[in-house]
Amino acid sequence: MASQKDIDRRIQAYYGRSGWDEAARLTGRSAQGRLEFERTQELILERIRTGSRIADVGGATGVHAEALAGAGHHVTLIDPVAEQDLSNHLLGIGRQP
Repeated sequence: MASQKDIDRRIQAYYGRSGWDEAARLTGRSAQGRLEFERTQELILERIRTGSRIADVGGATGVHAEALAGAGHHVTLIDPVAEQDLSNHLLGIGRQP
């Protein structure tokens, strides 16, 4: 069984690598990514009330957080990978490391 330290190291190495762009994967590179984004948003919005407070855990660069904030929700993004936070401060979304 892997230790938490090993898991953390592997997460940082994978998602912190140069060129990884989750937002582009979900909104531009493929029909599959766009479908995943739209369906995820549908599922979330069907289940929450207007103006909800949302914790987007593992939210990467904030593509879902941005859409939810744009729909009037109060979103806090939580992601352990510092490189994923490059654009979140520009979105008006709170972030917790």
